[in-house]
Amino acid sequence: MKFLEKDLEQIIFESGRDSLRERGLSITGKLFRQLRIGNYGIADLVEFNRPTYEAPNREFFVPGRITIYELKKEQIGIAAFLQSLNYLKGIQRYLEIRGKEEMYIVDLVIIGKELDTTGSFCFIPSLLGVKNDYYDLDSNLSEEGTITFYTYKYDIDGLKFQTFSFYQLINEGF
Repeated sequence: MKFLEKDLEQIIFESGRDSLRERGLSITGKLFRQLRIGNYGIADLVEFNRPTYEAPNREFFVPGRITIYELKKEQIGIAAFLQSLNYLKGIQRYLEIRGKEEMYIVDLVIIGKELDTTGSFCFIPSLLGVKNDYYDLDSNLSEEGTITFYTYKYDIDGLKFQTFSFYQLINEGF
């Protein structure tokens, strides 16, 4: 049986959140599949977490998060990244037009079978402001949007995910 991109999308969309978390992918918000983002395109999956207020008197605003998931059945490369930028821009414009751009942080997650490490593409998350390996992907600590790469493995034990937010060369030469 050939594993297709739509199979990956269906498994992620239909799986329980606890099961996904155990397999390395954390999704906590409301998930939409094949979401049209105006003329910017159709995103594979989009997750929405609403803004909240903390403290008894609602004095601390916590922005919501919108996470765009771009899925590839094979290699994650520059084309997938550029495609996801269309969706990012579309969501940013949608929020701007409605005066809600300050209420949400938009993240990108690109999932594929392997990460293209032949060029500089694999360093994009580090270059976009993610400072260290201690960033908690399940928290709202980051006040900037992030990009995270995941690879998946599909075998007899099912689907498993591994994150590649902070790729570095195996032999750095110093």
